[in-house]
Amino acid sequence: MKNISFRILIVLSILSGLVSYASGIVITERLKNASAKDQKASTATFSSEDEIPRYLRDISGQDQSVETPDDSHLSDKIEVIFYPVDDKSDNIDTSFFTRNNIEYIKSRSYLIAYIPVELISELELEKISGAYYADISEHANPMETISEGRDAINATKFVLEGVDGSGIKIAVLDKGFKGYLDLQNRGELPRNLTTVDFTNGQQPINSAIGDIHGSACAEIVYDIAPAAEMYLLKVDNKTNFQRALTYCSTNSIKIVSCSIGFGIPESFMAGGGSIDTDIDTNVADNKFLSVIAAGNEADHTGFGRFQNSGTNYTRFPNGSEFLNVNVPADADISLMWDDYGAGTSIYNMYVYDQYNKEIGHTNFTLGPYKNVTFSNYTRPNKLKIKIHQNQDTSSPNGRYMRLVFSKGNLSGDVVENPIDRNPESSLCLPADTRRALTVGAVNVSNYGSGPIAYYSSRGPCRNPELLKPEIVAPTGVTTASLGHKGFGGTSAATPHVAGAAALLLSLSTGTTISDLKDQVVGYARQIQSSPDCTYGNGKLVLDTSLVPPNSVGDFVCYPNPVSISEKGYIKITNLPFHTDVIDINVYTVTGEFVKSFNASDLTEVYTAEKRRMAKWDLRNQDGNRIAPGVYFVVVKTLLGNKQVKKIGVQK
Repeated sequence: MKNISFRILIVLSILSGLVSYASGIVITERLKNASAKDQKASTATFSSEDEIPRYLRDISGQDQSVETPDDSHLSDKIEVIFYPVDDKSDNIDTSFFTRNNIEYIKSRSYLIAYIPVELISELELEKISGAYYADISEHANPMETISEGRDAINATKFVLEGVDGSGIKIAVLDKGFKGYLDLQNRGELPRNLTTVDFTNGQQPINSAIGDIHGSACAEIVYDIAPAAEMYLLKVDNKTNFQRALTYCSTNSIKIVSCSIGFGIPESFMAGGGSIDTDIDTNVADNKFLSVIAAGNEADHTGFGRFQNSGTNYTRFPNGSEFLNVNVPADADISLMWDDYGAGTSIYNMYVYDQYNKEIGHTNFTLGPYKNVTFSNYTRPNKLKIKIHQNQDTSSPNGRYMRLVFSKGNLSGDVVENPIDRNPESSLCLPADTRRALTVGAVNVSNYGSGPIAYYSSRGPCRNPELLKPEIVAPTGVTTASLGHKGFGGTSAATPHVAGAAALLLSLSTGTTISDLKDQVVGYARQIQSSPDCTYGNGKLVLDTSLVPPNSVGDFVCYPNPVSISEKGYIKITNLPFHTDVIDINVYTVTGEFVKSFNASDLTEVYTAEKRRMAKWDLRNQDGNRIAPGVYFVVVKTLLGNKQVKKIGVQK
């Protein structure tokens, strides 16, 4: 019988599974643990396991202290099928199973054993006399729907290499999460997540008649950061939105993904409303980063400065005092201007039908915005608008103004004449928040070169004028909730950025929230006219070189042995270039910690090969010279791969 180790069969079986998945891999956690453990054990450089101190061995995939911790989390079992010689299961020796209290059942032609994960690496096929082959019986898994945006932003390598948002709490704020339980069952959302309803239970968070929008957003977050701890927070107005922000602050949630907004800004694109203030404060206090959708209002707004025609009416770019628009019968038309609460101005909007008959106007009162609703208007949708300056004591030459068209079935450009269209400062609240990370949208099919999605709201934020959005991300992507490339809008772009922020934060959990925002924006690549208030700084494309090495490689310690003399030293070299994401520690033979090294202790060597080196002066962490003896240098990657080298220190 061929001397084939069982662990090789496990690796081959897993590799076979990897090939069968084109975009995303669904592997049970127990198989991931088993394969990771087996991989780590194979990296040791000792001739036998007995030479490695017990505290350095990989028993459960973690460094062990002298006392082995509770391994109850490894109690799960792997179903393994053993195929007997001559198709007779009675030929299979079951003493290994009996000796280790392993459950098994026999049929005529095979044996099925339920092997605890912690025994997998100890099991070799030659120990099972009478069996010629063993295979893992994997349970069927539904094929996961992966957003095309994961590849577009370069996040796939992060996820498949194990950089998956682990240890990061991320919340999705939305109006509803219809079907989220079904999505959990289908593997589209994490099995364990937290839901909180801030809407006083007007509808169950999983209501069959609720909004599916939040579920689609959560799917994308899960695609990109599958190990992050997810919170689904249901909100529907400004009051409970702010309650949800407080919840995030008090529950150590570090990233908030928000793809909803409010149509009428409180401060005309100045980021000074109450929600804006809450979001900014939480960034300043290093609580959480809010990733906010810019909005889908670029073709539903008109922007420009009041130009007095000589009769105190504005002259629009077309040269007329009338602006021609196409809106549904039940639409709201809102007029805003940049008064910022000074209360020194009065502007009024007059609305006419296509026959020049006045059908409504705003009231003559002070304020930063006015709106008029035509819910009872049933004539054709072609309307005309005039804007009149009644009073402006502080800016007599006129202010910047914004027309917003909301409600109804709006589609395409509302403003009829192309020369009158101006999507500038079309952001929704709270996308104008100064310290939020605001996200615009580029269709995933055009992500390489653009253009911007026609509806993607644009900046700048005003008073002071700031670049918004800061970045753009993919839209028009596939989710299980909304079908093939059925999820569009800046709503779809936003969770891509939120998920990416979770990946970056998981690589360096000590990063401040302000720095995290800067890091994400730092991965914006130039696209068309960026940087500007259409594309922000550019499109999000993560740098895959950030993914830490999955292998330590073969590092070298020399001279070995080394003298303890005053000038004695040892070089730990041929280290991976990404030494900021690996641990380098020295221990005594009894497991006592001696010394650790970080990125600042290392120098670059062999530049062409991107390797690094640490020079150790044989002093411990407190700066005292160590005693002669045997020491172990342990190098471990962020993903758990580890290698151990033994060094001798002589007098």
